[in-house]
Amino acid sequence: MGKKFLLILCFSILCICTQHSAHARSAHNATAMEDIVVTSERFPSPEKESPQFIQSFSAAELKRTGGNNVIDALRRIGGFSFQGYSPMGVKAGMGSSLSIRGVEGGELVLINGMPIQNSGNKNYELSNFSLENIERVEVMKGASSIQYGADAMSGAINIITKKNAVHKQTTASVEFGDYGYHNHHLQYLGPGVNVGFGYQHMNSIKRNDDFADNEYSDTRPLHRYSASVNANIAENLYFDGLASYVDSGYETYDATTGQVMDTNEQEQYEIFTNLRYETENARFKAFYKYGDEERKTYEYQPSKILDGISKNKHFNTGLSTDAKFDFLTAEVKTGFEYIHRAANFETGYGYHYRNDVAVFAIISKRFFQRLKIDLGMREQLIYADAAGEDQDEFTPSLGLNFRLNQSVNLFANAAKAFRAPSFNNLYYDSWLLKGNPELTPEKGWTYDAGVKFTNAWSKIRLSGFFMDYKDKIESYKGGGYPYEYFNAGTYESLGVDWNVDLFPFHGRDNWSSRISFYSSGTWCDPVAKDPDGSQYQTGPKFSSSAGAAYDGGMFSLALNFNYVTSRPDDLDDISTLDISGKYKLPKGYLTFGVDNVFDQEVEINGNKDTDNYVYYGMPRFFKIGYEVRF
Repeated sequence: MGKKFLLILCFSILCICTQHSAHARSAHNATAMEDIVVTSERFPSPEKESPQFIQSFSAAELKRTGGNNVIDALRRIGGFSFQGYSPMGVKAGMGSSLSIRGVEGGELVLINGMPIQNSGNKNYELSNFSLENIERVEVMKGASSIQYGADAMSGAINIITKKNAVHKQTTASVEFGDYGYHNHHLQYLGPGVNVGFGYQHMNSIKRNDDFADNEYSDTRPLHRYSASVNANIAENLYFDGLASYVDSGYETYDATTGQVMDTNEQEQYEIFTNLRYETENARFKAFYKYGDEERKTYEYQPSKILDGISKNKHFNTGLSTDAKFDFLTAEVKTGFEYIHRAANFETGYGYHYRNDVAVFAIISKRFFQRLKIDLGMREQLIYADAAGEDQDEFTPSLGLNFRLNQSVNLFANAAKAFRAPSFNNLYYDSWLLKGNPELTPEKGWTYDAGVKFTNAWSKIRLSGFFMDYKDKIESYKGGGYPYEYFNAGTYESLGVDWNVDLFPFHGRDNWSSRISFYSSGTWCDPVAKDPDGSQYQTGPKFSSSAGAAYDGGMFSLALNFNYVTSRPDDLDDISTLDISGKYKLPKGYLTFGVDNVFDQEVEINGNKDTDNYVYYGMPRFFKIGYEVRF
């Protein structure tokens, strides 16, 4: 599909919206010139003054993509490289992921600044989180170990939960679509407490994957339940809770006979809670994350005899304290962090744990009212169980931000990062994957430099980067099954990040003032060396999202285009177009969407080079719903 055709299509559909322009003559709710406040430095600060490349997506922006959950919306808007095993989320313990800068597994995922990733296999089930439960998502691209410690190698994704509302409001929505799709939500927002409930369903998706050994799979029906609560317990004291239950699975078929070979049924529970005390100069957080997954496998027999049960559990719990104060002429942010990570993979390697302890400080100094220098230091200690090795890492960083004028800020950043091996990396033992107890942490530096340009008509963020790491943890595929984890000799990636928001008709007193465009993406060249010393590509070279939106009072419409090319393992390029919108009714809104408009065959994971298997994403998919607030 040519770029010219996409551009013509976008403008054609947006022009249809002119008939609703009578409701679009009021001033636009926001302009690019407004400062965006982020928490990347542990305390709120203006994004344009940060020395890092940061993206902030509000819940409204994420909903506008038509995404079916948090990870689906981020995939469409954030310029990530997405990897999955089935449409709409998890497949038998194999979760979806969003790689930053082409580095698989280099991202750290947090809720309110607290890590949620499974310590066993690094999974994070963002498909279980509804967009209704969040306020915004902040994405930091580049080494973020100073702020968040081990595992934030290529960046961090921080999900900020819904804030309490000034006025009471109840929202109810229902949505139906192809393949028996249901997506329903009920939410109450109030000054003291928010409460939300959600349900999502999808019928079986046929031929979800293909394997060279003459097999393929169909997904089983998906049922996903979610609940959330946010409470303002006392002044500056907050409690957040998120919970989900998922029932899913798949069936494997012989491609020649069409006979069922085995059936996999899966149940999954996820719980996250945190207690936060937050003032202007002090913060305290305590959190608990628990996940429980059980998978049953049935071999095909006349009576379906049980073949095996797989049970996996993981736990994250911890606390952190932060303080901000002035020292002489500098601002100091400092803190302490403790995290206990544990996993019990009963059919893989049993119970393992580790304790992460860290002290850190970021010292900020301004010169001539234009130049801001940030010096960061973090001492990270990892205390392993009897089977592992303790780690002691010092990770410094130096960041610069220079305000050239009211519209332009220049920034540069050099930061050291490291990532400790997961328990799967170290201990897993199966026909597919084999752990390596001799693995050492990944270590290295990331260098960024770029420009932040902001005015009433545009917000442009551009960054060039170079990542230079050693001991990058990869799985060696050259020897066939099982894949064995190893430390790559070297790992490098040179590239460019961008994020562009355009309001080309800002200030006009007509329908055109409601039109906006955006683009986000990464071009890079990520390469590493395998145990034989041969160089290979570790991730896609180009991942991009682009979109156009019309946001009127009566009618809203958004188009979102994703393009991923130069992928590793001989996977095909991805080029999909999604459409979403809503129309105001006398009471509430009619919502609609079309995913994968041109019904492209999307390869979301696989290896067609050596093993010849592939997993597919959703085909074309229509949705329609109704939303009301009272």
